[in-house]
Amino acid sequence: MRSQTPADTPPNVVQPYAEVLYLIRAPKNSQVEEIYQRVNKIAEGAAHMTETRVEIDFVKGCSNLMSNKVIAKELWDNLVELGAPEYTEEEMKFAKAISEGVGDSRFESLEKIAKNCKDKAAKAEVLSHKGESMYRFVAPFNPDGIMSFGSTDVGDVSWNCPVAQISTTTMPAGTPMHSWQMVAVGKSAMAHKGMLYAAKVMAASAIDALEAPAIIEQAKKEFQERTGGRSYDPPIPVGIKPRII
Repeated sequence: MRSQTPADTPPNVVQPYAEVLYLIRAPKNSQVEEIYQRVNKIAEGAAHMTETRVEIDFVKGCSNLMSNKVIAKELWDNLVELGAPEYTEEEMKFAKAISEGVGDSRFESLEKIAKNCKDKAAKAEVLSHKGESMYRFVAPFNPDGIMSFGSTDVGDVSWNCPVAQISTTTMPAGTPMHSWQMVAVGKSAMAHKGMLYAAKVMAASAIDALEAPAIIEQAKKEFQERTGGRSYDPPIPVGIKPRII
């Protein structure tokens, strides 16, 4: 919470108003809506208890992502076929310094992938890369995916047409999100190589779909099955324009 305090207001005086920002996340849109309504009731109840008033300002919203397994498999096949980028000795030295500087937490992402492997051989293969500064292997295909706790408006797209996503290495192993380490490697050659790798995979998969229309038909069929005939229900209320705070 942050209070809006004039410069000449003593700290022991109750401020005229305060603001608090909540970001609500859940696996499904319906769950987010339920939690959102509950948070609103809590705020309104607190206002009644303190004999104050509350103003609720809806800022933004996005839907849960429905990954299409048909498209995901096409992307995975091309990840394997094209192969990971090659790195120079200088790049690997820089990657080693960044990765080791993170500490033991750099192994968490690899261990998470291994935990979700369906058989022991695949799990062992993933864990064999533990300690590497840059991951150059393609993780086993997992059609159910690993739960991500991020937010993306790609989720809204996935409710309107078949969608799948990939992740490629653009930074040293274990680089924390939103960190100075990420900033340090953000414009490096290793980041650019990872982006080009992803672009090639996407382009190759698009060509595959154009040359084999059956892929598109299968993806559409899965989309219809996943949505169960439900139409897209935008999470942003009518009349609200999402904005950056």
